[in-house]
Amino acid sequence: METKTYLGWVDFYMKLADKLVPYKDDRKILIEKIKTIYASINIRLPKLEANNNIIDIDPFTIFGLFNKGITDANRISILHGFAQEFSIDVPIPDAFDGIPVLNNMAATFYYFIGDRQEDDIENLWRVFISALEYADTHSESSKKAFILAYDAALKQKGVKWNLTMALYWIRPYEFINLDSRNRWYICNPENMPENYIKSIGALEKVPNGEEYLNIISKSHTALEKGNYRYQNFPELSYYAWIVSEQVNEEKRITILENTRPNAGEAIGDKDVHTIHYWVFTPGYGAEKWDEFYEQGIIGIARGYIGDLNLYASRTEMQKAMQKYFLENPDPTVEATSFKSASLETWQFIHDIKPGDVIFAKKGKKTIIGRGVVTSDYTYAPDLCSEYPNIRKVIWTHKGEWEHPGNAITKVLTDITPYTDYVKAISELFDDEAIEEIDIECPIYTTENFLSEVYMNKANYDILTNLLINKKILFCRERQVLEKLMLLSDLLIQ
Repeated sequence: METKTYLGWVDFYMKLADKLVPYKDDRKILIEKIKTIYASINIRLPKLEANNNIIDIDPFTIFGLFNKGITDANRISILHGFAQEFSIDVPIPDAFDGIPVLNNMAATFYYFIGDRQEDDIENLWRVFISALEYADTHSESSKKAFILAYDAALKQKGVKWNLTMALYWIRPYEFINLDSRNRWYICNPENMPENYIKSIGALEKVPNGEEYLNIISKSHTALEKGNYRYQNFPELSYYAWIVSEQVNEEKRITILENTRPNAGEAIGDKDVHTIHYWVFTPGYGAEKWDEFYEQGIIGIARGYIGDLNLYASRTEMQKAMQKYFLENPDPTVEATSFKSASLETWQFIHDIKPGDVIFAKKGKKTIIGRGVVTSDYTYAPDLCSEYPNIRKVIWTHKGEWEHPGNAITKVLTDITPYTDYVKAISELFDDEAIEEIDIECPIYTTENFLSEVYMNKANYDILTNLLINKKILFCRERQVLEKLMLLSDLLIQ
């Protein structure tokens, strides 16, 4: 039977839950242990209480410390700390695909002092203890105790569907996760039996304790009787994650396809390309990052279809990709329409412009660099045989920064339309480290500009001086006009 490496987290999570049980009535020591863990791994402890004065904590919030939007590297470091502090003797997981995570803005299961009731944290401990006992015994007494504790906790601020996620963390084979991803998946008749879907309802509101246990029972039965790739809750959650990621990717591609680089251009903007922002993966697992950084380039593979300038349309390029893999089957390449691959390749050639900003990433959780594009597309197999399609880049930053949320999995993505996302990534980098970028461009004078727009020389001088004071000096095609378009962002800030 195939080893399911994606379930390597299960034993560790269950063992950690067991290790927390003795601290139900000794939470001060538990809090000190948490502080010790973070000090030992040199990571700042997240805010767990008003004024960071932690006086109490529940076990689900402890699990939430490493089940939220942080890098995998940080998750692994935190788990190493837990393994050492609590003497956990099972392997530390290094893959987390399919595990439900909390929103970073709501990563505690309790409200802070002043907004929570006196028994809120105690109620969460009761759910935790009764859930472990029920999972082990399935006795009527443990079932009643669990339902009572669950229903009490469900009335609290901050407790909704996340309670089912937390129960899944501590006993993943016993408690089904009902986050939005899983609810969407199990309510689709392609993934679960229709009679099962009718029996559990639309799942529009969080079930009470008895309803939740009934859903669990019906889910176990459906998985046992059905002929699915998943036979238990961890496998179900993993496949729900896989399928939903694919669906989300298709939606992102559709959005990007319908987003024109200069949509809604005004009079005087014709042929002007405003700065675009791109998220880019430098090779599989970012393996080409050091090389790209040293050479001052970004590169994309697809060398098997040759010089990308030879293709007159994206459709033509897509057909060339399909034809190549029909003639040269590769078991490591998943059968696909190459819709995503052709989109990002076409954008690499035609949509990226000198002056655009590139954010290099590794995986879904880490930004590793920032740079500015300085050249058009070049086919250069002699320079980089594996990645012969290149553009020159001046890299302004190199390091590791925690990506805000999960990054898109594509090799190249234009994130310009998502202004909040662009702002969040841009704020990772200090402005002082961004020097003036020298990009070759045709001379475009003040007189050229004033002849094309409705603006007098006095107003032009005011605006350009503001830009110079702000040190936004990205020279590019029609550079003066480009700077003025950037002004709107400055004024908003």
